[in-house]
Amino acid sequence: MKKIGLLFLTAILFISVSCNKSEGETGNLVFKGVQAFSEAAPPSDAKSARAAFADDPPVHLMHAANMKFDVAEIWVSQDLVEDGIENDFKWHLLGSNEGLKTVEEYSFSTPDLPVGEYRSLKMVFRNRAVRIAVYAYDLTRSIEIAGSLDEESEGDDTHITQYFSENGNFSLSEDDNKFELDSDGEKISGFTIRSGETTTMTWRLGGPDSKITDCSFEWTDTNQNGEWDPGEDEIGNFDCTKDTPMFSFSIEK
Repeated sequence: MKKIGLLFLTAILFISVSCNKSEGETGNLVFKGVQAFSEAAPPSDAKSARAAFADDPPVHLMHAANMKFDVAEIWVSQDLVEDGIENDFKWHLLGSNEGLKTVEEYSFSTPDLPVGEYRSLKMVFRNRAVRIAVYAYDLTRSIEIAGSLDEESEGDDTHITQYFSENGNFSLSEDDNKFELDSDGEKISGFTIRSGETTTMTWRLGGPDSKITDCSFEWTDTNQNGEWDPGEDEIGNFDCTKDTPMFSFSIEK
């Protein structure tokens, strides 16, 4: 009986030590942006959206080649974001930032992330963005179009938070603190953090196979100076030849 009791106690201690060791173990997560639109189709022959009509002011056909965002914080969670459930998740901060950067300029490394399966991502943006656009007839010429994520102002420090999981892209209801589905096309797959190992999550503007020429819009250069003038110039008539997500993510082991 004493021998059985001793074996039982040893087993309990072993399980306890193993659990405590697992709880204290950490791994490394690298979050990095990558270059958008690695390939481009040939430029259009049109010199403007309505060149045949010799518009005054000119209306140019443009493609969005890149964007700058002001991402304040990036977080991950082992809980799964789903439509209609409350945000009582435990979030782990990956990194913080101040100022506008292109997607590929973002890179965070978190060497002390607890081991486990992670299923959700939270990105906190400041309400400002810059669209880097190229002319349809000359992809080497570009302009920067400053604006905001809500498209209602020229940009401010208001936070706009987006949540991503295998179920899509979500925002949070201010009324009941529950997730609301915004788009089911912008997803992340789950990933595993293992002790002493590095996992990499990449963030891309558009989809993995997106090209600069997939989407276009018209820019009215009101004073014909070749630069974007907030409050004077206009953009509109957005069109995409195929479904293109705003962001896409991938996991590298």
